[in-house]
Order: sequence, then structure tokens, then C-alpha cells
Amino acid sequence: MIVISNQAGIGKGLYTKQEADYLHLHISRNLSLNGITIAEYYYCPHHPTTGKCICRKPDSLLLEKAIARFNIDASRSFFIGDAERDIEAGHKAGVNAIKIEPNGDLRSVELKMKN
Repeated sequence: MIVISNQAGIGKGLYTKQEADYLHLHISRNLSLNGITIAEYYYCPHHPTTGKCICRKPDSLLLEKAIARFNIDASRSFFIGDAERDIEAGHKAGVNAIKIEPNGDLRSVELKMKN
């Protein structure tokens, strides 16, 4: 699994890159207790008011980086998100995109992935 997110709070000065990295470490440690490994975290630290960047979703640069680095078959992969910008980014990168409700139960995604 790879996590790709927009972290506009960094660009707004609400938190630092180091704090975001610490959160990712905390998430990884807790998931590892259940045998789940996050291979990498990619995030855009820019706020949309600071200008257009190509790493912020709905652009697909971060997905494309992950696809290239990990030699991922995009046509056999899934990008799960809770916003339309996530779905758009997935489609731009050629990945199957699944939209869930914000804070939704990820277990419901398994059924969609099988179909």
C-alpha cells in the first residue's frame, strides 16, 4: 500500500513537514501491529492559494511517481479516496479509482475491488 495525500496544512503553516512525517511514522507503527505495511507516503505540501502545482491532487504526479518507483501495473491497481479530486487523479494515472465516504469503512472497498 502507498498513501498519497494533499497536506495543505503545511503550506498554510498549521503544521510542519516533520510533524506530517511523524504522523506517518505513527500510522505505520500502528498498522504494522496488524501486519499491514505502508510502502511509502507521498504528499503535496502546497496550499492551493500559493499557486498551481502539479503534485496536488487532482493532478496525478504523485501517483505517477509511485507507479514508476514501485513498477506498479496501474490497470491492476486501485486508488481509494473520499473526494472527487482523488477519483480524478486516479483516472489521470490510469488507476482504477474507488470513492468512499469521508471516514468511511474501508472494508466496504473489498467488494468493489472484486467486481
